[in-house]
Amino acid sequence: MLRIVTALLIVLFSIHAFGTGALLTLNYPDEGSYIDPIDFMVAVSINDSLETPITAGDIEQGFKLTVNGVSVTNGLTFTDGVALFRPDDPSVFVKSGPCRIAATYSHASLSAEASWGLSILYPEDAVKDMEAGKSKLKQNGRVFTTFTHNTLAGDARYDIAGGAAYRLSYGKWRTTADLYLTNEESDKSQPRNVYTLGIAYSKNFELRLGDVAPSFNRLAINGQRLRGLELNTALYSKRGNKFLSLDAAYGEAVRSVNPYLRNQSDTAYAPGTFSRSLFCARLASGAGEYFQLGLMLVKGRDDTGSIHRNINDKADSSVSFSTDRPKDNVIIGADISSSFLRERVTLFGSYLLSLYSRDITHGSLTKAELESAMGPEELSIDPESFGKYLMFNTSTTPIYLGEGIMNSAALEGGMRVNLYGNTFSQYLEVKYVDIGPNYYSMAAPLLGSSKTGFSINERLTLMNSCISVNGNFENYTNGAGSALVKTDENSFGFSLSLMHSQSLPTLSLGYQGSGVKNSDERFGFDNSVGMFNASSRYTLNTKRGQTHNFQLYTALTGITNGWNSIIFEQDTAGTGYHVSDSTRDTSLSVKTQIYSLAWSTDIPDNPLKFNGSLMINSGSREFVKLFSLNGGTTFALLPEKLTLSGNVSYSSLLRPFDSDSKNQFRFRYGAFYRPHTLHTVRFEGSALAGTGKPDFRNSLHYEFRF
Repeated sequence: MLRIVTALLIVLFSIHAFGTGALLTLNYPDEGSYIDPIDFMVAVSINDSLETPITAGDIEQGFKLTVNGVSVTNGLTFTDGVALFRPDDPSVFVKSGPCRIAATYSHASLSAEASWGLSILYPEDAVKDMEAGKSKLKQNGRVFTTFTHNTLAGDARYDIAGGAAYRLSYGKWRTTADLYLTNEESDKSQPRNVYTLGIAYSKNFELRLGDVAPSFNRLAINGQRLRGLELNTALYSKRGNKFLSLDAAYGEAVRSVNPYLRNQSDTAYAPGTFSRSLFCARLASGAGEYFQLGLMLVKGRDDTGSIHRNINDKADSSVSFSTDRPKDNVIIGADISSSFLRERVTLFGSYLLSLYSRDITHGSLTKAELESAMGPEELSIDPESFGKYLMFNTSTTPIYLGEGIMNSAALEGGMRVNLYGNTFSQYLEVKYVDIGPNYYSMAAPLLGSSKTGFSINERLTLMNSCISVNGNFENYTNGAGSALVKTDENSFGFSLSLMHSQSLPTLSLGYQGSGVKNSDERFGFDNSVGMFNASSRYTLNTKRGQTHNFQLYTALTGITNGWNSIIFEQDTAGTGYHVSDSTRDTSLSVKTQIYSLAWSTDIPDNPLKFNGSLMINSGSREFVKLFSLNGGTTFALLPEKLTLSGNVSYSSLLRPFDSDSKNQFRFRYGAFYRPHTLHTVRFEGSALAGTGKPDFRNSLHYEFRF
């Protein structure tokens, strides 16, 4: 456990000490592209480096986004390191013409900013009378490639990837094409290459072929990659309200992989995977955003004949090659949403039922087998008669309609309140979730099951975003059945930011806590983590025009690890042991402190820019002490064309309880070259000394836009 906590602190150190090169990436839309306002949304990913991703809490506190100079930070949602913004009414929020997206991230010693340009194109504007000599045809695209060389612990690895994207619009018609290829593609794993071709007409029709990821409902159809097709259609009234829509997707969710030996020294075969086909659809009707009622269907099945039945490709089927069995799944359900007060208040809910067969190796039960399993009474159904569409056997849940059906259901409901004025805005979401232990959707594989609880999220800004307040609370119970001990999970977060004029420092305060508790008398545990952080940023402008940015960050963390240490006693026969009792153990509870100071400067008419940071960490129980110092510079060798960068970091780690110490140096280097607005070359690399083995990371990226 101590090693795990030590590793966590090393990660924290890497984030704050080495993070001056934080990277902001625009995932959607593509820079320089033309998009319909109905499709407008922004997705930006925030990554520090491959080895030390920034935590979700850091992102929410330090990330800010503007669109055409208007702050939209309060409307952001954060998922897996990606900040998402989707306006409630895109046609009002964005107008036809150029659009500029700007993002900044600042937290502890990390600081980064970036901006991207694109164009908003209304389909109806595209078909209006054009100026003489001006074409209705608009197109843009890009071609890119990335070469990576990593030497970690003495092992070298080379990777190459590349792709292309193309966008073409003519009037209300739009076409898209995307391609991504990598040397990591292998028939022994799931697809890594990506192929997508799409065609759309205004906001009424869109068809995409290739690799798609439909997201129609969080509980049933949420981002499962398919290699097939996705169709989105909608009908609108004369007032522009959507009154009927159909979304559907079909394709291969998992491709077949035969069992194989990972290397020649292995004696056991890696398990294979069955080919899985998936169909999902949602039919909705209503009155625009004011009311929508949707019906959903998901149908997924594994092909039992898609891989060999044993590892030696022989007729002997007694050899087992995998613990994962072929499955069958059907989801039916409905969702509803209704908005009031000019869409300031929205009520939403979903209810779905799952029929899930965990093993369809031998197909459906016969009528005689069903009567034997359910009882001697005469049954009017024959499972084999509808086995083509639905598998039903002893592994199916629910196997009968009764109280067990609730264990195969998923429910979600809640309310969103979005208020705004000239100087303030408020967003509140209250949500309740109840997912049964037997509920499963092949189209939402990461959803999980056996989870009940609620969440509250609040974002409030006052005085034109000078004061920002964010809060969240979640409480969930995992586990089902009266005989099972449940695990309670809860989290609480709060942050306050004060941002005045540039002549005064900013102040941010935050707290994030989480806990997991299992009340089993012998095998239970009670673990919790709490962190309080405070940061301040100040910009100093001198009379000579120089700009100095200072940021101070501190965090206090408490980790409580409590569990029951099991006491074993020998049985009376003296041949074995049994559990007799347990005692409470909290010996690995620790506290840590982090202090960080960062500085950067911008000197006008000087191609050099400097930055640096200092971080100190200490802990209770003679825990690990960390000290780090880093500094870097960027040099505009050719202004707006060629920029060179470098960063040197030093860290010292000391474990007082065993006098073990480690000293490491990391040197980061990079170059950015844009000889023309259409061509970009970016090189990044790092070298680490002090680990005892070579550690080099280098990547070269080239991109051409047209």
